[in-house]
Amino acid sequence: MATGTTAPIGAPIWLATIGVYDPLLRGIRLDDGTALHKKVMSLFSGAFPEGSNTARHDGNILWRIDGGPRDTGKVLLVQATIPPTADIPTLAIPNGVPLLEAGRTIRFRLTVDAVHKFGSKIISGVPREDLPDWLSTRIGLTDIELTRSIDMQRRVRRDSGTFSFIATEVTGIGVITDPLQLQAAMQNGVGRSRAFGCGLLTLLPA
Repeated sequence: MATGTTAPIGAPIWLATIGVYDPLLRGIRLDDGTALHKKVMSLFSGAFPEGSNTARHDGNILWRIDGGPRDTGKVLLVQATIPPTADIPTLAIPNGVPLLEAGRTIRFRLTVDAVHKFGSKIISGVPREDLPDWLSTRIGLTDIELTRSIDMQRRVRRDSGTFSFIATEVTGIGVITDPLQLQAAMQNGVGRSRAFGCGLLTLLPA
């Protein structure tokens, strides 16, 4: 059982990929952040003390829906610093997220809830022209160029009611300036709404 403390940077990680037509996801809408969050957390059932309010944070559990514009071929990508307890195929990376060298150009992908302040309000979603600078301060890259940026509405249900936020699917290229910040962002996630399919940063072949 997990101890309730966040794993150190560079800890082992586990990856799982589940097709959206897999029986595990039957009946779940891809824009339903609440249902998907519950399903992802069920993959780690018994790994945390019952009733824990910090399980996702403690296990660095991140997920996103990945794939093309149509449902065909989409997958649920899950990453954590603890192994799933569910009987699903996983890839274990014993040495965790690698520390890459500064000055290297990389391609990346993530879905992010990029928020900004408007007066005293916090607004979900950042204009496309401001997104490279927003990302640069959080993922250790500079000279970011976006090759794809799509805004999506995502619904979340809580006891207090239903709310929505802007989840932005981003693919881009950038130069590593802070390897430690990039490593931490890849393990811990980026931005808000990490429980609801945002924040998982992955690298793509150059």
